[in-house]
Amino acid sequence: MRWNSFWDRQARSNNPSKQVGRIVRGKPAEPGVNKQIVEHITRLLRLESQHTLLDLCCGNGELSVLLARKCGHVVGVDFSAGQLAHAQKHLLTKPNLEFKLADVQSLQLQQKFDRINLYFSFQYFVRNRDAENVLKGIFEHLKPGGWALLGDIPNAEKEHNYYQNISGLVRARCQSLLGRNPMGRFWNPQSLSTLAERIGFMTRDLPEPTHLPYAHYRFDLLLTRPE
Repeated sequence: MRWNSFWDRQARSNNPSKQVGRIVRGKPAEPGVNKQIVEHITRLLRLESQHTLLDLCCGNGELSVLLARKCGHVVGVDFSAGQLAHAQKHLLTKPNLEFKLADVQSLQLQQKFDRINLYFSFQYFVRNRDAENVLKGIFEHLKPGGWALLGDIPNAEKEHNYYQNISGLVRARCQSLLGRNPMGRFWNPQSLSTLAERIGFMTRDLPEPTHLPYAHYRFDLLLTRPE
């Protein structure tokens, strides 16, 4: 799957939720869903007003701009120029927010952050090698003692809750073999934790609160870089 082209095409939509693929029960998510997600991220990362936050795979910046209200400074990163064109529109009203065009698999920002967020996107790093590159980048850009969140990850143990029937699951497996599954990869929480711990993180996988739209088949992974 050529994810860069995929997300550039998504960015052509006029609907902010559709631009980033945030669909709930077949319709683009309402703005209130983003507020719920940001409150969830804020609670897990214990964001405070003095913190610097790196928001990876930030897409159109809708979450980034809300997160900028919770902390001192936010840097949003995405590799889709189409998505960032939407994100840049927020800069006039948020002086503590900036966006950078970069691939999170080869991140070199020359800066360390108190907190790092990667939400609703880790599924698109389908190969272990790609996921490991992302995790190494997070480790290198996180201050010792800092926290990172890999949020809203499809759970391989709950894949049936998403596809709901055998035909849908078989179709998805065929798409994955051909590299054309728009859902990316369903991760096993323990396997992902093991991969992150090999990089040097301490980890804790968590179920999502039931009020979030994808809680029935996704999980969160909280990472800590030791002091």
